[in-house]
Order: sequence, then structure tokens, then C-alpha cells
Amino acid sequence: MPKSVLLLWLEGHLQSWGYDSKFGVRETLPFPTKSGVIGLICCALGEKDPQDDFLKELASSTMEVKAYKNKFNDKTEQGLSLIMRDFQTIGTNYDESDPFKNLMIPKKSDGTKPVGSGAVLTYRYAIQNGKFAVFLEYEKDLAQAVYKALQKPRWDLYLGRKSYIPTEFIAQGIFNSKEEASQKLRQLAEIKKLTEDFSVVEGKNCDDCDVLLLNDVPVSFGRRKSYANRYVSIIKKED
Repeated sequence: MPKSVLLLWLEGHLQSWGYDSKFGVRETLPFPTKSGVIGLICCALGEKDPQDDFLKELASSTMEVKAYKNKFNDKTEQGLSLIMRDFQTIGTNYDESDPFKNLMIPKKSDGTKPVGSGAVLTYRYAIQNGKFAVFLEYEKDLAQAVYKALQKPRWDLYLGRKSYIPTEFIAQGIFNSKEEASQKLRQLAEIKKLTEDFSVVEGKNCDDCDVLLLNDVPVSFGRRKSYANRYVSIIKKED
């Protein structure tokens, strides 16, 4: 069956693509993760629960990411690895008479409530003003279904966290080849006055670039999430 290439555009004031998040510290990579992008697609389609077989189909595509930065008078500003750290408190203003809300109140190691409000300070990291293109290749029928869902999503779409909303249409086109999708991307970057900063490709693709091992290939969603590993290479765009 013939395949099609999807071009996604992820742009927003804030984005967060977690890879090693703990309860009190929520990290982000400087680019979208595969689990984050596929989770976004599942939101658009209205898919929930583990979805093991469907996730395997979605994760079968290699994913390439291109990061962009603004261009002014043939000079470029600082790259997009601008990470913001936000401080948030949790654990306050819960109704203790509500059994579910009572579970949200942070407890001490012995299970009792702390003296005072019980608020816990958390650290949450986010990318500021990120602009990313994502290439995905699927069989034509699946690509069409994903593309239509992104145009008219069943659930709200967001860039890693529910408060981080996109400021541009995510679905930028469905194409017969990577070359056609790249041509569309060049036009989009020219309109927005952007220049490529770096790209993220799957596998170990070069000797002089950064290679990361990421645990971001979704195997099962739902209450018990599980992920598989993949290597990615970060290739800096030469000026």
C-alpha cells in the first residue's frame, strides 16, 4: 500500500516534552518526543486506554524533527534551547471531606498530613517560543485519518501540557513524498522568517553530532504506561 508523508508544525509560547520527569521536577527535552507527538495524535483521534496494537502502528514510522529560530536581517537570534523553569505549589485548597481530593493532599512518610497547608513546591521546565516541524510517514489510509483528525480533533490538542496550547495549525499537509513535504516546509519557514536551527533524526547517523538514547517510543498508554528505547542524532544546522 502506498505511503504518505505528514507534515506537522508545533509552535507555541510554551512547550514541554518530558523524558525523565519525577513528582517534584518535570523536565523537558529541547525538542518534541515521539511519545508526545503520538499522544497528540491520539488526542486528535479520540483514542484512549492502552491501545497497544494501534500504538505499534503509529510508532512504526520514523520521526524527523526540525527546530527553527527567528531570522533578522540575515542574522539569527539565539537558538531554541531556551528553557524556562517555573515554580508551582501543589497540595493546597483541597476539600478534605471529598475522598478523592483528600488523596491529592501531600502526606508525610508515615501517611499523616503535615502541619500547616501541606503545600509542596514543584519545578516545571518548558521551552519558550519553540517552533518545530515533524515528518511522519504512514500508509495512505492511516495518514489521511490522522490528518483529518488533526484538522478537526475530538479532544483538545496541546504541546506537552494541557495549558500549553498551539498558536499555529498543527496539520500543515499530507504529501506523496518527503521532498514535497520539505518544499512546503521551506515555504512556511520563509513566510514566518525562520531559519533552521537543528534537526533530530532517528538512529546513530553521524560521528560528530550528539547521540541520545531516549525511552520515548510508546508501547502502551492508559494507567500503566510503557515505552521502548530509540537512538536519535541531533544535527546542528551549519550557518
